Amino acid sequence: MVERIRMRAFRSLMGVAAVAVLAALGPAPSASASTDDSEAIAKRVYDSANVSEALAELTTDERELFIDRLDEWTAVGSESPAMQRKPTAQEASLGAEALAGGCWYKYHYKEWYDGPFHTGNTWMQANWCSNGSSITSYSLTNRGGQGLRGIAYKGLGGKYVSNVGWEVRQAQQFNFGIGWASAQPCMQNRGGRTGLYSYRSSCNLG
Repeated sequence: MVERIRMRAFRSLMGVAAVAVLAALGPAPSASASTDDSEAIAKRVYDSANVSEALAELTTDERELFIDRLDEWTAVGSESPAMQRKPTAQEASLGAEALAGGCWYKYHYKEWYDGPFHTGNTWMQANWCSNGSSITSYSLTNRGGQGLRGIAYKGLGGKYVSNVGWEVRQAQQFNFGIGWASAQPCMQNRGGRTGLYSYRSSCNLG
């Protein structure tokens, strides 16, 4: 009987100790804590009167959270069909056989967002021609961008092209400066031999 009383007392003490340890450690962080913190940091930066000063005031951890967001900008914008067009003089020099399938253009205009924050706009026009079975010429024209919320548009970045025969994949990177940080969103048009197209907000041509 005495032994049972001792065991109960020991278990009670252990339970009190465990509660004390958990209380000292504090509540476990929720899965969304870092996400909430990241958005609060972005709001502080984007809503500031001076983005560079706001960035300079961030701690090392806050900077890391903000930098991670710059690779996650998302593009918003409606799409319309590609339009058929007359070949340019340079394209016409390729000959009627090279243009037998037709020539098209597709203009893209995208609004970029970092979460709920509208950070900038980009645009470009993709042009291509085919002989009916494969792509014979292509180009990107009318490319540009605009920064918002104190973000500076820094001009065009890399251009990437892959002609796989039945379609040509053309991607353009755009450079934005945010104080000491930077973002490089990308627009990609995939033009097919019959005028079909698809769009991707990525420079991955695979």
